Amino acid sequence: MREPRLNLDSKTRDMLIFGKPLDWTGHEAIKRRATFDQLQVQQLEQLIAQAFIDDDRQNLWIAPQNLVAYARSPTLKALNCYFEGYVAAPVWKQAVAICGIRLEGNISRELRQAFYQWFEPAATIELSTVQLRATWTWGVQILNSESL
Repeated sequence: MREPRLNLDSKTRDMLIFGKPLDWTGHEAIKRRATFDQLQVQQLEQLIAQAFIDDDRQNLWIAPQNLVAYARSPTLKALNCYFEGYVAAPVWKQAVAICGIRLEGNISRELRQAFYQWFEPAATIELSTVQLRATWTWGVQILNSESL
């Protein structure tokens, strides 16, 4: 089986995420990364389809496909779902890192409980009646990501 190749086209990647190419020039580019917190599920699907995210090995916490399935769940239909993460300067040749998920809207107690159970190993979890948020360290593994 042939190993999938990571797409390193930073201009296309940046357009998909930020709506414009980022300026990565200058001597500071080696240290730079750009964060995002408004990535929508459609954008995440495009990043996966175009190989900007290294399937389930890039972010071992939860496979990106499982994040998409979670965001597409019928129970979340009335909520806004966003993903958080970062991209590194092109010199690093790194996949897009997905490090968080945020749901906004009218959040029921049951949904808060289910969200907590699903994302419980996360580094941070925020639960309220208007927002759910979980963040994790990129590359940290979780054992129950298949239980969606």
